[in-house]
Amino acid sequence: MKIFHPQSGMNGAQRDHCFLIQDDAGVELGQGSVLARNMREVYPERPMQIALDMDAHPRARDMLFGALRAQASALHRQAGAPPARLYTECQMGDMDRYNYFKFLGFDDADGDELFLWRLSKHERTVYPPLSTQIIDIPRRSRAESEALVRRMQTFGAGEHAVEWLDDAARTPNFCAFAVYGGSELWGEVVTTGEGQEARIEALYTTPKYRGHDAATALLSQVRVTLLERGVRFVRINVPRRNQRALRLLQRAHFEWVRTDRLFLGVDL
Repeated sequence: MKIFHPQSGMNGAQRDHCFLIQDDAGVELGQGSVLARNMREVYPERPMQIALDMDAHPRARDMLFGALRAQASALHRQAGAPPARLYTECQMGDMDRYNYFKFLGFDDADGDELFLWRLSKHERTVYPPLSTQIIDIPRRSRAESEALVRRMQTFGAGEHAVEWLDDAARTPNFCAFAVYGGSELWGEVVTTGEGQEARIEALYTTPKYRGHDAATALLSQVRVTLLERGVRFVRINVPRRNQRALRLLQRAHFEWVRTDRLFLGVDL
């Protein structure tokens, strides 16, 4: 077997952080990548998050994993070896992948948790903090849209491109609200969806203004707006390790539904 870098990057990772593996006949047996992100705003205690994506035939996966693990270690050293976590996604029920990574020492302490919010007209309206206001997030230019997408990425709300935002804005239940105090951003929320269901794609407050009910006020604005559109249910997915977000959902009476995926990982 031979392992090498592909001609171009994969899964958002640079070419040098990706690998292909082939047998002696040139048949591809697997591919994988590692992608490092600085997620200090979400996980301040372990800011470097390294996503490992790997799909390989059983007889090739040890070799592929070894290359990816070495590349992850190199990225970690190059960043100055900060507290980090190496993780990989595992679909529920995929016992082969689960057992393989558990054998390698990965834990199953994290997962992608789905919550449901049943909208009610009788909930108390929460207003933004004094000296702040809720506004529609401006998207008058591509630059403003790109800035919103970058902020979503910074706060762990996916790796979307600006084209995704353009498509999302066309859905009937699209909302994009922000809390501002003067010219300072306190927090934002973005929703999509159609019919009687909506989905929260992003909900975050900036570190400086956490604990001031900005996120609660944004949820209240979303509730009022979506109820006027006939929406009854709102879904959101949150990583299990994001305890601050989980506490917010609990206070807002979101109901836990299920674990959609596991994030098998190991701390570095």
